[in-house]
Amino acid sequence: MPDEHAESTGPAESEPALEALEPRLREAAAWLGLLPPGTALTPAAAATMWGLADEAEAHALLRHLLARGLVEAAPVRGAGGEEMPAYRPLPALEAAAPASHEALLDRYRARTRGGAWHTLPDDGTIHGALAWHLEQAGRHDELRALFAEETATGRNAWHEARERLGQVPGYLQDLERARLRAGRDLAAGGPGAGAALAHQCRYALMASCIHSLAPEIPPALLCALVREGYWSPAQGLAAARRIPDPAQRVLVGDGGLGGHLGSRAPARRLGGDGDADHETLGALGERVQVDHGDLLVGGVDGEGEDPGVLLGVVGVVAVEE
Repeated sequence: MPDEHAESTGPAESEPALEALEPRLREAAAWLGLLPPGTALTPAAAATMWGLADEAEAHALLRHLLARGLVEAAPVRGAGGEEMPAYRPLPALEAAAPASHEALLDRYRARTRGGAWHTLPDDGTIHGALAWHLEQAGRHDELRALFAEETATGRNAWHEARERLGQVPGYLQDLERARLRAGRDLAAGGPGAGAALAHQCRYALMASCIHSLAPEIPPALLCALVREGYWSPAQGLAAARRIPDPAQRVLVGDGGLGGHLGSRAPARRLGGDGDADHETLGALGERVQVDHGDLLVGGVDGEGEDPGVLLGVVGVVAVEE
């Protein structure tokens, strides 16, 4: 699904079509106005939105809406690179009131563990839209709390959830949404202005850290991380897209990343023992150096940095969870 919730325009003839729908389809169509513009809705997400226990039933409803010209097919890729059916509502559908966003958030909250948003299961839609729904519902305290959630090891939990799905750009957009919200609170003045300024600074620093900690990973190393299961295909794709040199991006394809895009296997988790994890990643780096030494370019000093050290950095940034 697109992470950027940009405004879009489209045919206005969809609105009259709502009146001709049978009640159940009309109610289902009304919920679609909750989605950020341009967002694709998977059957799993639709089932949660409509309060259905059966994903197949939700998919059937989506196909009915497709037949009536209220949505368009817009497949998305899952974290494993597999294609998932999804449907994008036409922009002419009337937006719902914030109370409906509240109802949707309550349905998703019921799917979390202990109310923590980062524990939401991936349905192909919600992770890219959650911050939008929180803002639209006026749940600004929860939007701030989203970036304060931590894992058991003290890491930023929402970043971990988005990064695992290959959605770091979307996470940065979530941060920007929260930063702009804090800016509006600051401009409003009052007793909360000091806290709003602190939040603004925090979000800016968080974004800066993500940009600075993302190393330019050599193509062979990137492919090895996916092939060995330390990164999901979605993580590999996200990293490949951040490589500025087109020739280096071609090497990622030549290195075999494309062959893993249909895999549903989850990324392998490291053990949590820093020394043991570094040794594991170092061994992988040595194998890459032996097998693909000529491709270890673009991320190593002229002195030839130990690939195990480079993999240790990668582990800190995007592997260890």
